[in-house]
Amino acid sequence: MGEERPPEEAELEQIIEIASRLTTEYIINKVPRDFLAGVNVKIEVIDVEKLVLSVNVDLDLLEGNAEAVADDASQYCIDILDTLINMHLTGQLNGRSNDEIIAIIQGKAKNSDSDS
Repeated sequence: MGEERPPEEAELEQIIEIASRLTTEYIINKVPRDFLAGVNVKIEVIDVEKLVLSVNVDLDLLEGNAEAVADDASQYCIDILDTLINMHLTGQLNGRSNDEIIAIIQGKAKNSDSDS
C-alpha cells in the first residue's frame, strides 16, 4: 500500500512547490487580470516530523477585497497541501513530475465539480 512516512526534504519541497503553483493559478483564475497587481504565496515548514505548515497569501489588488480573496486562496492552499500529503502517504507521488501530479489533482477537482 502506501509509504506511511513523513515526506523527506526533497518530497516536501515538491509538495510545497506544487501547492504554491496551484494556489497562484487559483488566484489568477479568480481575479480579473486587470485587478491583480501582485501575488505572493508563502508556505513554511514549522515542524517536519508532525507536518505542520504555515500558509500565507498576500495579494495586491487594484480593485476588490484582497483580504477575502487571500483568505479563500489560503484555504484552497491548505486543501491542496492536505491532498498532496495524502497522495504522498499512499505512494501516488512516486516518480511523477510536478505537471503529472497537477494534472491528477485538477482531474479530481473536475470530477468532484461534476458530481455536485
